[in-house]
Amino acid sequence: MTLARGIEFRRPVIRATNTGISAAMRADGTLLDLSPLHAEWTGLYEIPFRKEPHPTFYQKYGFRLVPLALWLTAGA
Repeated sequence: MTLARGIEFRRPVIRATNTGISAAMRADGTLLDLSPLHAEWTGLYEIPFRKEPHPTFYQKYGFRLVPLALWLTAGA
């Protein structure tokens, strides 16, 4: 779910858990690496970051989708 939200808002994701880094993803959705299960792992990645990326469709209009779906359902 975390990786999907990163793609949705065009943000890079470095996901960490109690055992360390578990995933690294660029803002465009390119998955750089996943940690192996039950094994020690380290990684070094260069992940570019835009301070103000262009807003996605969901960022601009996402809050309107639920009321629209409700109105369409009620109208049907």
